Amino acid sequence: MANVSDAHGTGAFVGGWTEELQDLFVKVINTSQKDWGYGMEIHYANDEQFSFWGTGRWSFQNTLENLERWTLEECDEKPDLRPLLIELTGEMKAHKLVCRIEFADSEPGGGVLYKMKGDITAAVCDRTNNPTLRWKEISSEDFERTRANLVKLGFEREFEISSDELMTHLSKTKPRGWEKITRAVVDAHLEHNPYAYCIEEEVNELLDPAA
Repeated sequence: MANVSDAHGTGAFVGGWTEELQDLFVKVINTSQKDWGYGMEIHYANDEQFSFWGTGRWSFQNTLENLERWTLEECDEKPDLRPLLIELTGEMKAHKLVCRIEFADSEPGGGVLYKMKGDITAAVCDRTNNPTLRWKEISSEDFERTRANLVKLGFEREFEISSDELMTHLSKTKPRGWEKITRAVVDAHLEHNPYAYCIEEEVNELLDPAA
């Protein structure tokens, strides 16, 4: 199985969305993607904005690029979903409504870290002529996978070790040469090694082999 990315972001209802249509959009998204191996889940909505989590095969962008096809496939599996999708896309097209989302995405196995903005719009499938939803990218920015960038984009919860934990471990175990290791050295090391697999390995990398 390919590595699974972890995305989080916010969305805004652009145009004259009613509260009922906003609720319908959330229901269609959460229902259509509930059983995907990868997908998007809106977990909080308030007025004209919402927040969400997303997963993807190597990247959440890949999930969004398959939004049109997977939504149609879910309609085949869930008959109650199709009339909801027809109502939603009909209103979106008639009133030129757009859902704009911005998100950050991380997948450590492939070194993926980026943020992206784009629109979810109503569309008609070219192959089946059925109504569906479509993703259109507006902008994106890639980031080096440093600890500072992970913190900046809200992924600090993924760290397996903190500088405090490493310094505490050194002070307790006192391995050879540990006195040479300062907080600045630890912070510099973790900046480019944000995902430590165990404390001992990190300590060995920091210690001077000649000590």
